[in-house]
Amino acid sequence: MVIKINNEIIDAKIENEKNAFDVLYEIARFLKKDNMVITNIRINNEDYNLEDEKLKNIEIDKITEINVEASSVNELIENLLLESIKILQNIIRDIKINGLVHYNEFIELFNWMMETLEVIKEQSIFYIKEIKVSINSINKLIEFFDSNKDNEKQINYVIDVINGLITYIEIVRQKYLSNINVNKDELKILINEVLNFLPQISELFQSGKDNEAYNKINKTINVLENCCFYLRNNLNSFEQNKKNQIKELYQELNVILSDLLEAFENDDIVLIGDIMEYELGDKLKKYIETVLD
Repeated sequence: MVIKINNEIIDAKIENEKNAFDVLYEIARFLKKDNMVITNIRINNEDYNLEDEKLKNIEIDKITEINVEASSVNELIENLLLESIKILQNIIRDIKINGLVHYNEFIELFNWMMETLEVIKEQSIFYIKEIKVSINSINKLIEFFDSNKDNEKQINYVIDVINGLITYIEIVRQKYLSNINVNKDELKILINEVLNFLPQISELFQSGKDNEAYNKINKTINVLENCCFYLRNNLNSFEQNKKNQIKELYQELNVILSDLLEAFENDDIVLIGDIMEYELGDKLKKYIETVLD
């Protein structure tokens, strides 16, 4: 039996494997060490996927060749996001030509996108708020199609929501793949701005200036994201004895970011105030001292 990964023959020993599924399970484990996943399986010139129950019925002695296509997790996720954008663009074109006639097909595609985004959320090492926004937008579209499928007057609304969704998914792609460059000096300026207005947020809520308060919270969230991006992109530039300290700080900021976003989404003013007043300031000062100075 010949085993190939991306059309290259590998030296593999068959020991206790009894069927194709067993072999592929071991290949998947091997690939996982390099942060890679199986994307396609071809056995004896026939295509399968890893969840196919038929694999357990293909005995070892009946296999002449297994050819596995594999890619890095990042590459797979980028392809899934690009495919999502392409699908959304095609949906817009279809709606412009046919109206909402194919709404059932749209709903199936939206459900696939939600599953994809959930997987990406699990893979991401920090909270990407645009994933949540994208999922909310998809839910909004599904709800619309369920109740307004005959309402052709709302076509422009649907197209606007889908265009917004395309924008959010592109942001997710950039953030997940770290295609966002953060300048050290600019980041320090932004952090100091946040430190200056943190004490004002509770006062703004108390004085009824909610919009101004939420604008500052939104800016804070963006700065926290940039802090995480900077650490992830530049971790290897720090000396080894400092890396553990930075990794710990990264996790602390990520927890605060996640808690703050949850409080923001739930309109929990009390929790927002507590995070801003008692947690965030010290962590941002520590960030400047540890990472930027």
